[in-house]
Amino acid sequence: MDKRLYQSGFIVYLFLIVLSAIFYKERVILFDTSYQLFSIVLRNYFATQDFRFVSIFTQAFPLLAMRAGLSLKAVTFLYSTGFTLFYTGCYVMCGTIFKQYRIALALLMFNILFVAHTFYWIQCEMFQGIALFMVVVACMASKKATQNPLMMAFIFLGMLTVNFSHMLLLFPVTFVFLFFLLRSEKIIKRKMIYSAAIFFFVLMQLKKMVFRAHYDTMAMNNADNIFKRFPHYFNIESNKRFLQECLTRYYWLPLLAIPIVLLYARKKNWKMLALFVCSTVGYLLLVNVSFPTLKTTDFYMESLYTPLSIFVALPLVFDLLPSLATRKVSIPLFALIVVTCCVRIFLMHQHYTERIDWERRFLAKNYGKKIITATAKAPLDTLTMIWGTPYEFWLLSTIEQNKTASMLIYDNPQNLYWLTGNHKEFITTWGSWPYKDLPAKYFHFDDTVSGYSIDQ
Repeated sequence: MDKRLYQSGFIVYLFLIVLSAIFYKERVILFDTSYQLFSIVLRNYFATQDFRFVSIFTQAFPLLAMRAGLSLKAVTFLYSTGFTLFYTGCYVMCGTIFKQYRIALALLMFNILFVAHTFYWIQCEMFQGIALFMVVVACMASKKATQNPLMMAFIFLGMLTVNFSHMLLLFPVTFVFLFFLLRSEKIIKRKMIYSAAIFFFVLMQLKKMVFRAHYDTMAMNNADNIFKRFPHYFNIESNKRFLQECLTRYYWLPLLAIPIVLLYARKKNWKMLALFVCSTVGYLLLVNVSFPTLKTTDFYMESLYTPLSIFVALPLVFDLLPSLATRKVSIPLFALIVVTCCVRIFLMHQHYTERIDWERRFLAKNYGKKIITATAKAPLDTLTMIWGTPYEFWLLSTIEQNKTASMLIYDNPQNLYWLTGNHKEFITTWGSWPYKDLPAKYFHFDDTVSGYSIDQ
């Protein structure tokens, strides 16, 4: 059954690749991703942030496309599809290279169980880190791992890269190690798990001392709410929002968690039951208490919830599906999870297509202008975030009009009057660049006379 489900997983990834190709603008012309692509084009090199070096695997696609002389449209297209190709490659390594079909299926579940907004907000390094970690785990489970120096080197280099991906990897990594340690079926040798775990946690402490990432430090400060909100954890707004989302997006969490709990209880496997319940409830509480209000955007909250899919995926693939196989329920359940994922992703595109459509109308209305517009004139419910619009306008205008638009949406445009005489620089949220310093192949400026105008 495992191999048959694994082979069917290629159909799922093929469909995800097709969606990545169809909605490539929605996925890349989107704040963080457009900014990262801007940085890659500007440097003609990788643009890793906060020491999250795992991103080089996905940034290699647009970088190689640039160095091959491809158009901006092709670069953008390959950046979008490159993320899904990376996950597909991880899937192949788990199943085809290391023959760990169940670990590969757990990776597939990670990619589809809850995904909706995060299919479009693609650049989060945590997703890439978890995918790479599952490949490392599959390598550790290989019978030849301890006998092959190259495989051992891959394991430790992989753990090193995973460590430099996202601070929240601490939780799925800990869960996965404990999951395989507590199982009666010894899939991975204990010495291997202990060695990898010690290496990971020691490296994590060294990283904190040597590589201080400002963004991670700010995010971790939110964890102080665990103490500030005690004991009023269960009446916060984010908990209520999560319960509502369980009816529309996260429905597989309760639908799968209940039978997993019942299965472990029936088998009196109390250790696995405790691991599953404590990990799921504890992590969910940590996220919701750290971000207790409704101010945090849906796409960001979804990204934070993503490790929950690993907590569900491993018990699902290793325990629940095999127990349902005799009742001929496992394959229909797998198919239902896949179908609901595809429908959920497709329906979510409307929000991100509306963003692109609004920006198209804004470009058409202000065609040929260099303009700084007040945030109050932009629909925040449509755009979600404003800071990325200069990079988004650059991509959209250059790809569709073959002319680069210089437009900035800013909170207080009157504070930027000193820029109105600037007629040979591209002004963005995070700085300005002389036209001569920008690669002409990807920035098409035809107006070096007019300055910026203020639209309040």
